[in-house]
Amino acid sequence: MKPAQTLISKIESLTPLEMEQLDRYLAEMISGRKPRNGKKLKQGWAGKLEDAMSAIELQKKALEWRGS
Repeated sequence: MKPAQTLISKIESLTPLEMEQLDRYLAEMISGRKPRNGKKLKQGWAGKLEDAMSAIELQKKALEWRGS
């Protein structure tokens, strides 16, 4: 028996719940193999916000901008 035929016969013996689990597992395997867009994440901005507002100051500013 060819490998594909062996897999098909095994899949056909699964319960509906097991088929759903297999489908999710295969989707994860396939998506994990492909790069999302093939580009690396750029982080040129890293470290440039040291002199900027703190998180609390930024929160207060956001509240002002929203008019609250």
